Amino acid sequence: MLVKLISAVAESYRSVPKLIAAAPLLVLAPIAAEALQHAIEWWIGMFSGLPLAPSVAGDWRRPVAGLLKVSTLAIVGILAARYWAHGEDLSRAVRLDARERRFFVGGVVITAAALSLLVFAPAFLSDTALSPKQRRLVPAVVLVAAAALFQRRSVWAVAGLLGDRSMTKERATALSAGRPARFTMLALVVTIAPPMALHYALNFAARGLGSGLLAVALAFDSLLVGAMAILIGNIIWISYRDAQAIDAGGDPR
Repeated sequence: MLVKLISAVAESYRSVPKLIAAAPLLVLAPIAAEALQHAIEWWIGMFSGLPLAPSVAGDWRRPVAGLLKVSTLAIVGILAARYWAHGEDLSRAVRLDARERRFFVGGVVITAAALSLLVFAPAFLSDTALSPKQRRLVPAVVLVAAAALFQRRSVWAVAGLLGDRSMTKERATALSAGRPARFTMLALVVTIAPPMALHYALNFAARGLGSGLLAVALAFDSLLVGAMAILIGNIIWISYRDAQAIDAGGDPR
């Protein structure tokens, strides 16, 4: 499984430039949403390097911009996965029938909630006795536990998101119950963890920088978030495809 995991993660990263070239508007959406959030945070003094005043930390514009960002990440990630699932046909990827729309709305809500937990929970836990590392670890542990509870429905949900009508409930239940589901969860974590860690590091390091360096750091972070949205979609499709091959005893290639 380790070799297949490494192969899936590497493929998800290699596929980012190809999808960006084919559908640049997809990656521009999360980049713009992240840039908007950074502009608001810069305006209210988040990157001044000074201790945050309660009025700044509680500014309503921050969570609104954050919710827009995570929703955009979820939407773009799902559309990216559908792009690969439908043979790199962008028009088919963005055209959803009534059944797919139901799965799409549910998928956006669940994915946005999961990303919101990762992004906002550390700030909500800032007044606790937990260390910064622990504040980032707690939401990740909660998310993994929630994913484990959702595991039995995960393959059926992904099949609905991708528009895979060949996936039966019985087959989805079998895939969700064992090794393929563990492979999917692990692939998602391994793929997203590095850019997420870099995202947090960039935002922390940006505090107190001069205007020029701050603009460069935040611009790079916005690009990183755009790539992260594509990575989410890539690994959803790759792990879904490869999990079925693993269950069948074959090679996902």
